[in-house]
Amino acid sequence: MHISREVEIKKLDIEQAENLYRRCLGSTDFFPDDIDRILKNKLSLGTWVAYPRGESWDSEFESNGRFPTSWAILSVWNTGDLFKLRVGKVLYPVSYIQKFSDYSTESSHG
Repeated sequence: MHISREVEIKKLDIEQAENLYRRCLGSTDFFPDDIDRILKNKLSLGTWVAYPRGESWDSEFESNGRFPTSWAILSVWNTGDLFKLRVGKVLYPVSYIQKFSDYSTESSHG
């Protein structure tokens, strides 16, 4: 993946990410009240902001802090440790499923 030289990317610490999320998304209906716990979760890999190179970014995110003209935020989690593919025995043999499928096809035509 190529990222333009015109873009600057900065990793935020947990408190900065929480403040930014609360400031920009806190009034939305779907915003989680426990965003601090979500960001502090052991599966969290971090939060980054991207903005045009050369523009300033107020790292304190105070209410009077200025944002760049354009910016994006991204938080990443290690979901691979959370969701595992589990393969086990098949409940019904394939031949049973085929017979059932044949039966339902015949009964729907007759």
